[in-house]
Amino acid sequence: MKQGKFLTGIVAAGVTGVMLLSAFSAQAAEKPAAKAAPADKKAAPAAKKAAPAAKPAAEQPFWAKWPEKIAEFNGKAYTKKEFIAEFTKQFPDGKIPPQVNQQLQSMGGEVIKLILRDKLMFAAMAKAGITPSQAFAKKCLEDDVKKLPKEQVQFLTQQLAMQKKTLAQYIDEYSANPDVQKQIALQAFLKRDVFKNVTVTEADAKKFYDSNPQMFAIPADAADSLRASHILIMVDPKADAKVKQAAKAKAEAILVELKANPALFEAKAKAESKCPSGRNGGSLGNFQKGQMVPEFEKAVLTLKDGQISGVVETQYGYHIIRRDALQKGSVMPFDQIKGELIAELEKQKQQAALMAFITKLEKDAKVQYFVKAPAMPPMPMM
Repeated sequence: MKQGKFLTGIVAAGVTGVMLLSAFSAQAAEKPAAKAAPADKKAAPAAKKAAPAAKPAAEQPFWAKWPEKIAEFNGKAYTKKEFIAEFTKQFPDGKIPPQVNQQLQSMGGEVIKLILRDKLMFAAMAKAGITPSQAFAKKCLEDDVKKLPKEQVQFLTQQLAMQKKTLAQYIDEYSANPDVQKQIALQAFLKRDVFKNVTVTEADAKKFYDSNPQMFAIPADAADSLRASHILIMVDPKADAKVKQAAKAKAEAILVELKANPALFEAKAKAESKCPSGRNGGSLGNFQKGQMVPEFEKAVLTLKDGQISGVVETQYGYHIIRRDALQKGSVMPFDQIKGELIAELEKQKQQAALMAFITKLEKDAKVQYFVKAPAMPPMPMM
């Protein structure tokens, strides 16, 4: 389950904190200049502090040259003071890391846009009757989990078990985060009110596919690379001998079935493998030597194309591996890419709908920006 980014395209318009938070330490304060020593103890007047040297432009706050009123919306001024208060609260002690400050010397105007667009978006969401809350976030997350393939839920559950957490506990903790609550509520608002007319048909996807064959070309595998599929019976490396023995016995039982009927490999991978590759029949695709753990790679290298290994133990558990033939250059069949292509084209349409919605919000609020934002590059297609 993807977490942390709930929106399809909101990143381009969206939440400044996600992009700008940094773990870097804050810039140290300058030391004051030392006092000048008097030439004569009797006659010398008290020495004055030397004026501190001016900071280089790159070390000044990126908003140093901004006017006091940096934007206006709904007839109200948005001031530099307000911006500083909102922006700096993201950082420990309100201190901006020097790396962030330098990066924003020329990008600060874009940050103003992001913040105001957030304000307009969340105001529209509130007007539409959607209010962020833990209960709402929790329900949305639970609904999302119900839509996940069974093997993904099993994999996630096992990963959380290693952290001594249940899926329900994780959802409780995650939904308690106010930022998560806001983003999930915003996702629901966009889906209901902004993306409601966004549709992509199979015919739309086929037209795009036929018009852009180069985008779906599959290069030939490198001659020195490997290709394999596997079935993973996962087990915690810290598990006791009894648990490990049970997992190994399960793998051995599956192997017996595959020796009798190798054609069952993909079906068994989908049904039994705890690796995400299981949904693809266990295929790991093409990989270079050194990418897999040593025990796995060694087993692959001992096999011929189409041959199935014995049970192989690694830090992840017990594997049954099949070496697959390297692929020649080809074009991905439409039926294989159809679902992903429809989803991608839908995402692009949602992005266009989102930007149109934001533009309307800005127009209705009579937004004016008084700090120039840099020209943003066009969004890549696919």
